[in-house]
Amino acid sequence: MRSSACRRIARVYYANIWQTLHPLDEVPLAQHRTVESDLAGLHIRPPHAESTRYATVNIHEFGLPNGIPVVFFFGTPQRGDAGAEFDSLASERGIRLICPTRPWYDDQSVHPSFDAVTDPVLEYLKISGITTAFAAGGSGGGPFALHLAINGGDLIVDCTLLASMGLPESYAEHVTSPPSRELLKTFKPRDYDAWQVAFAKWGLPRDLAHGAWGDFLIYFDYLPKIGRGIDKKVYVYQSESDPNAPLASVQEMLSEATAVEWKIDKSACHIALAQDASNTLVGEIFRAIAQRSRHAP
Repeated sequence: MRSSACRRIARVYYANIWQTLHPLDEVPLAQHRTVESDLAGLHIRPPHAESTRYATVNIHEFGLPNGIPVVFFFGTPQRGDAGAEFDSLASERGIRLICPTRPWYDDQSVHPSFDAVTDPVLEYLKISGITTAFAAGGSGGGPFALHLAINGGDLIVDCTLLASMGLPESYAEHVTSPPSRELLKTFKPRDYDAWQVAFAKWGLPRDLAHGAWGDFLIYFDYLPKIGRGIDKKVYVYQSESDPNAPLASVQEMLSEATAVEWKIDKSACHIALAQDASNTLVGEIFRAIAQRSRHAP
């Protein structure tokens, strides 16, 4: 379990990089179920687990233990324990919030890939007896939610994206946030030491900077290859004026998706989301998922 102080570092980083103008209040870390093993679960080690095939994925759960399963991927550079902020909200909406940490955040020997996240998460859902779940992701977590939906078969009902990153070339072309553009410039030559120096300026620990490095490798090397023929419905909450999440890059990413419902709203912006202490839009997303679950198989 990460301490609330460590989680606050990530939140303060977001406030700095996206120029939120007021300090974020400390949010006590909720009591929650932390899942860790060679496959993906504390106290859950199935006999068929293969530690050589699956990276260790630490999964944090919040909300109702018997609620509607929602796998939520947080953005860069956050771990799954960031879901503590939504614990009460998930409970109110009847949601079992399942929040994976991408394994390279905890183990620098892990080679970053979509499969290193998706495969253990799907296995965890199966061994937990979950037969239907919903995928969701915010910011840099959006592509991971999309990959889970694409590869989840009948287990994953649909996918929700919130202020998501889209295809990298379009993202790099349209993003206007000065810190984000600086990071893109730093990443372009693939200089790991320079990347660590850049993140240190924001007071970010080396492990989270390494996690962000792994995320960016996936965005630029693997995201364009996951395929655009997405047969699951995708619900997109996006702003037309988010300097960190260009709408055009998401539109390009989903250009060949069979069904997309666009919810264009100025509140689906990184700065607006950071300033909303009530997490209003997240609550709306949970409510919408709960309604759709009534009609799920």
